[in-house]
Amino acid sequence: MPETFREKISRVLRDFQGYTGDGQGGAGDLPIGDRSTAQKRIEKRDLREMFNDYADVADDAQAAAGSAADSAIEAALYDPTVRFKTPGDLIASDRSAKGDGAVWQAGSDLYEEVATGGDITNAATVPVKLKAQVRSGVLNVDALAPPRNGVTFDTATINAAVAALAREGGGTLNFSQLDYYLDGPVVIDPTITVPIHLKGNGSRLNLQAGATGIKLNQGRSEPPGASADGFNILGAMGAGTRALLIDDNSEAKAHNIKADRCETGLELTGSGHWSESSDLDHIVLKDCKTSVKLSKSGGTGSMGYAKWGLIHIAGMGTSWDDAIGFHVGEGVNFWNSDVSMMVIHCAPSPTARAMVVEGDLSRNVRIHSVLEGFGTAVGRIAIDLTSTGNVFGAKFDTFFLGNWDTLVRSNAAGQNGNFVINERGTQYRAEDDVPLLRAFNLGASEPKMELMPNELRFGDGVAATDVALRRSSDGNLQSRGLFEFLNASNRRTILDSAATGTRTVTFGNSSGRIPAVSTDGVASQDYGFNLMSGAAGAPSGVPADAPAGTYPFYFDATNKKIYVHDGTGWIATAALS
Repeated sequence: MPETFREKISRVLRDFQGYTGDGQGGAGDLPIGDRSTAQKRIEKRDLREMFNDYADVADDAQAAAGSAADSAIEAALYDPTVRFKTPGDLIASDRSAKGDGAVWQAGSDLYEEVATGGDITNAATVPVKLKAQVRSGVLNVDALAPPRNGVTFDTATINAAVAALAREGGGTLNFSQLDYYLDGPVVIDPTITVPIHLKGNGSRLNLQAGATGIKLNQGRSEPPGASADGFNILGAMGAGTRALLIDDNSEAKAHNIKADRCETGLELTGSGHWSESSDLDHIVLKDCKTSVKLSKSGGTGSMGYAKWGLIHIAGMGTSWDDAIGFHVGEGVNFWNSDVSMMVIHCAPSPTARAMVVEGDLSRNVRIHSVLEGFGTAVGRIAIDLTSTGNVFGAKFDTFFLGNWDTLVRSNAAGQNGNFVINERGTQYRAEDDVPLLRAFNLGASEPKMELMPNELRFGDGVAATDVALRRSSDGNLQSRGLFEFLNASNRRTILDSAATGTRTVTFGNSSGRIPAVSTDGVASQDYGFNLMSGAAGAPSGVPADAPAGTYPFYFDATNKKIYVHDGTGWIATAALS
């Protein structure tokens, strides 16, 4: 390597003839042919060479600085890049063309001047055509946007940005934290075969009546890549508004989406093939008429193999009649899917239903949910299983809170054998937190009711006046049952094997109505007796709950008489002895 100026100074002004590299003697490499350790005298020639070298270095530095200054001036005078503060300023400018390939810049966004095509034009007499450049896989949607005025819709601009990003191989379309106004959906459709991610950054999409906010319609693209994240979508109670539509789009992904007062919050449908394997998480749907809707518009109706995280449905039924939280439409298959947590808060609406199943929710479906009815129940239903629905093999881990008029309604209409509901929710009485119901199944093959051990309690805190454990194998839910009849503080239990006469005490078949026990009695038995009500003194009350054809009886422990009420009054036997 050539000797540096610093090294030359150390060598010329060294103390000894023996050069050590630092001018101070001691151990170190010596110049070739110089082994002396005598003191080194300073020669004029050495000083002259040293100062000449210094002058050369200074001249070179000055020349480099001058060249850099000249380059900066030249760049300022002849830079081909045309610069503007914002994309709006560029679009509004009348700057003439610089030539194909020229670079235009607006803020952080870059454009290439082209002869044909382009994404935007300016306001020159001969408009300049400019193509937006995708930088590191990111394109700002505002790179194609004129100044926003809150009146002109942004739908066409945003979809043009989607097309520009797809043309460059896909990536992320970046939204600003601003308001955008839509009269139609932002669409990722089957013509786009590259991954497109819509990144909202908390931006708000304001929907005109009838408009959809985001439509993922990419089909079964390989690799899959239709996704959206970080949007607030406002429907403002507009008829036909829909925040997010997944239509014929397998493996669609939507995270961190909030929809407010849309007629439909989130809809999955399929007109041609499938919308399977969707990935949804942190979806908040506030005061929508139908919050989550699975509908079949053609095709197979297959929307299963899905993995959903948190779906939070808030204020359901506050502003809309007939509000539904989670609606599985007729013809839909939502098989082999998992919903980690669905939270539904329902307003006091008499027509509201938290979950409605009209389609096929079977084959290893797991839904973990909290259903809360705040305010008065007024007729609302938590889970509604309709005549066309099928939940065979599904598992609902549901926690009920608040007030519901009906927890689970099964309108099987001859389809009862198709229903198997594994319900592990817990309903609490407000006054003592006693768990009433743990689990039940509905179905023909293995009808079952599971109860919390020693904790089945029916009291005045329960709103219903009839509570039953019923078994059915033919669609008639009253074919067999254990009934608890409540009337203020009076109650009784009835076993009934008949299809009618549910107020009749019956042991045995419906025709005989003969009280019986499973084994013969014996004189020495201690258990298994039939028991009769009784107290000290004759009865004075009037039986109010005896069905026609039945006669209450009573034992007077003081007078040792049996009393029977014949419908007009009490009559007594002679004293027993």
